Amino acid sequence: MDMVALIEKYQYHEPPRIPPPTPQEGWDGYPGPAYPPAEGEPLRVLHYAPAASKEETDRLAEGMPPGAVEWLYLVEEQDERPNEHGEVRLLTPTPLIQRWQFLRAVLDFRPHLVHIGDSRGAEFAEWVGVPKVEVVGDQTAEECLARYRAAVLPITDIVVLAHNELEVTSSCVHHLLAHTWVPYRLVLVDNGSMEPVGDLFRQVALMVAPQPCLVLEPGENLGCPGGRQLAYEHLAAPYFAWVDNDMLVPPGWLGPLVRQMHTNPAIGAIGAWSNVYSDRWRWTAAQPQDMAASNNLYRTQAVRDAEEEPGRLHCEPFERLQGRSDTDLLWRIKEAGYELWLDGQVEMMHLGGPLRDGLGQGLTRRSGEVEAMHQADVAFRRKWLGPGVRIDQECQPTPST
Repeated sequence: MDMVALIEKYQYHEPPRIPPPTPQEGWDGYPGPAYPPAEGEPLRVLHYAPAASKEETDRLAEGMPPGAVEWLYLVEEQDERPNEHGEVRLLTPTPLIQRWQFLRAVLDFRPHLVHIGDSRGAEFAEWVGVPKVEVVGDQTAEECLARYRAAVLPITDIVVLAHNELEVTSSCVHHLLAHTWVPYRLVLVDNGSMEPVGDLFRQVALMVAPQPCLVLEPGENLGCPGGRQLAYEHLAAPYFAWVDNDMLVPPGWLGPLVRQMHTNPAIGAIGAWSNVYSDRWRWTAAQPQDMAASNNLYRTQAVRDAEEEPGRLHCEPFERLQGRSDTDLLWRIKEAGYELWLDGQVEMMHLGGPLRDGLGQGLTRRSGEVEAMHQADVAFRRKWLGPGVRIDQECQPTPST
């Protein structure tokens, strides 16, 4: 699709009303990721070790408490003896086809983690974003189970803030449903839309049930910082991600970001590459980078530590002026002692930005605020010398009590 056609496709238009959702309308696509198991529920382990002997896998499975683990084995040559511990699927010898067989197994089985036995399995797990555990031969079943449990990822809150633009918002949410393969909760904020965005969000909540989904409807357009503040007050997960409603996420996008943050407590925020960034960051492996992106994964505690006022996500004048609030937050996280990272191997498609009259931070700003955004930029330059480094001591935050 050329640029003109893309702009015309997403111009404002009056859409038909969405009929009220009913409980019978279920989501018939990907059923969602594996959430951390409740007490008494088994861990689901995808066992990818094509060359592993049946004796080794039997030793691990038989040494664990009954019902502790549910297995799916991917093997290149099936043993003549049946495997009573879980389903067995045969892999083709071709690595490229194995890659897609691995993905199919993840989508079907929804594992909490992958038990790997070689470098190819590690590569596949990295690609999908599912946690991986490599168990050495002399480990006991008890030690192996402890490593399994430690590798399970917690839930991440994914916040989508929308003001009108029903069609593109629907595309955004359905990309999230189909392409997010690690535990998450949707937090959907209808920011005073005139279009039936709230109807869409309530329908999504019914579609994904019993997966967790929170719908917030303030009844007015709070602007981008105000809408995010509302979501911030309802966060319950150790990590959360902003996703603009004009953002399309790729398959498996969240897993690599969460895994990096989960294994490195120094990371306060990690962003993915977007088509509105410079190509010099594209395909770059995850590394520290003082980026100024808005669609990031955040460590909730890092944001709490960076608050200038207790409970406030953004601070003045940036919240009021609707500009520079994201970068100010990131640099306060840096100031609080955390690292900012960028993962250029996770690519996201931003349909907005340059295509939307310069309103590049999603579609949530009120119109006619160009002067206010300019004022915010001036205030930002007066406050910060660089990432985490303030110009004026008077700008130092007041310690929280």
